[in-house]
Amino acid sequence: MKTHKNSNGLLLNILLCISLFFSNLLISQQTFAIEETTQLFSYSQWFDPTSDSEDGSEAYLDAKRDNGAPWVFYYYIAALENGGGDTRFEAMPQGIFVNVADVHIAFNSKSMAKGEPKKFSVFQTLLSQQLPDAHVLIESPDLSRFAPEQLRSQSLLKFYNYGELLRAPSSIGINLTHTENLTPVALYAIAGQGPVPEEIQQFIDQTRGSWFQRYRHIIYSVLIAMAALYGFYRYATR
Repeated sequence: MKTHKNSNGLLLNILLCISLFFSNLLISQQTFAIEETTQLFSYSQWFDPTSDSEDGSEAYLDAKRDNGAPWVFYYYIAALENGGGDTRFEAMPQGIFVNVADVHIAFNSKSMAKGEPKKFSVFQTLLSQQLPDAHVLIESPDLSRFAPEQLRSQSLLKFYNYGELLRAPSSIGINLTHTENLTPVALYAIAGQGPVPEEIQQFIDQTRGSWFQRYRHIIYSVLIAMAALYGFYRYATR
């Protein structure tokens, strides 16, 4: 009986430590976010990008020191031809050396949301307020040539943690480098710095891809935590 009580006490202490850890982590993140300010720099929309296009697109940055790493929010819409497919864009800061991981952004049909894409016009008010001098006009791509079951879409938020981007205005050059079994329909991009606006975060949560793709990190975290607790419990009750 005494061993069982000790085991229960040990399990409660472990749960308490985990709770305190995540509470402190949440508080530190909130404190850090309060010190930063949201800044949007540019918006771009690129319709019908093809592999032989020479125009490409750009996301302009004018990041400031002490406001975190600049980021670009991408939203890609495509039509699946058959089977599975993927698309890669070169999307990298201009004029500086970057990590290989920051050279491309990639989309795979297996992890993309199916059906009618979410309209990007939900950001019209946000961009008009943040970029009043840019005369932003959000347009929608022509989807009439595709069957609804062909359509795929996915959002992606990418941070560019390079000190050079904090010293002078720059841009992210975007070019289509590869696509297979996916017909590119549109690529939207919003560049910013500081806390991601709530409107964008909600859009990301809704359009990151399939249900499993959106919540896979939470699922993995819960499974790992449950396995760890079970392991501690088994060890403590020996």
